[in-house]
Amino acid sequence: FLQAMWEVLVRNYIGCAGTIRKIAGFRMGAFNCAGDTVTVRGKVESIAEAGEEALVHIRVWSENAQGISVGPGVVTVAIPVA
Repeated sequence: FLQAMWEVLVRNYIGCAGTIRKIAGFRMGAFNCAGDTVTVRGKVESIAEAGEEALVHIRVWSENAQGISVGPGVVTVAIPVA
């Protein structure tokens, strides 16, 4: 479920045409308990054009009221260049 939350964040950014290439650093640092509000955040770290696509590295993490609960990690995606 937590990894799916990361995918929703990334998919909202890259759309259906983009592809997730790699998820690195996904590790639980603290538990999210029933009733906790969990927020997933991300920040683009780099973009590099590679032919007909751009490779984007996005730093992603999950937070609850106590702080970061999952990550931070880096999700590498490919987005078609128009």
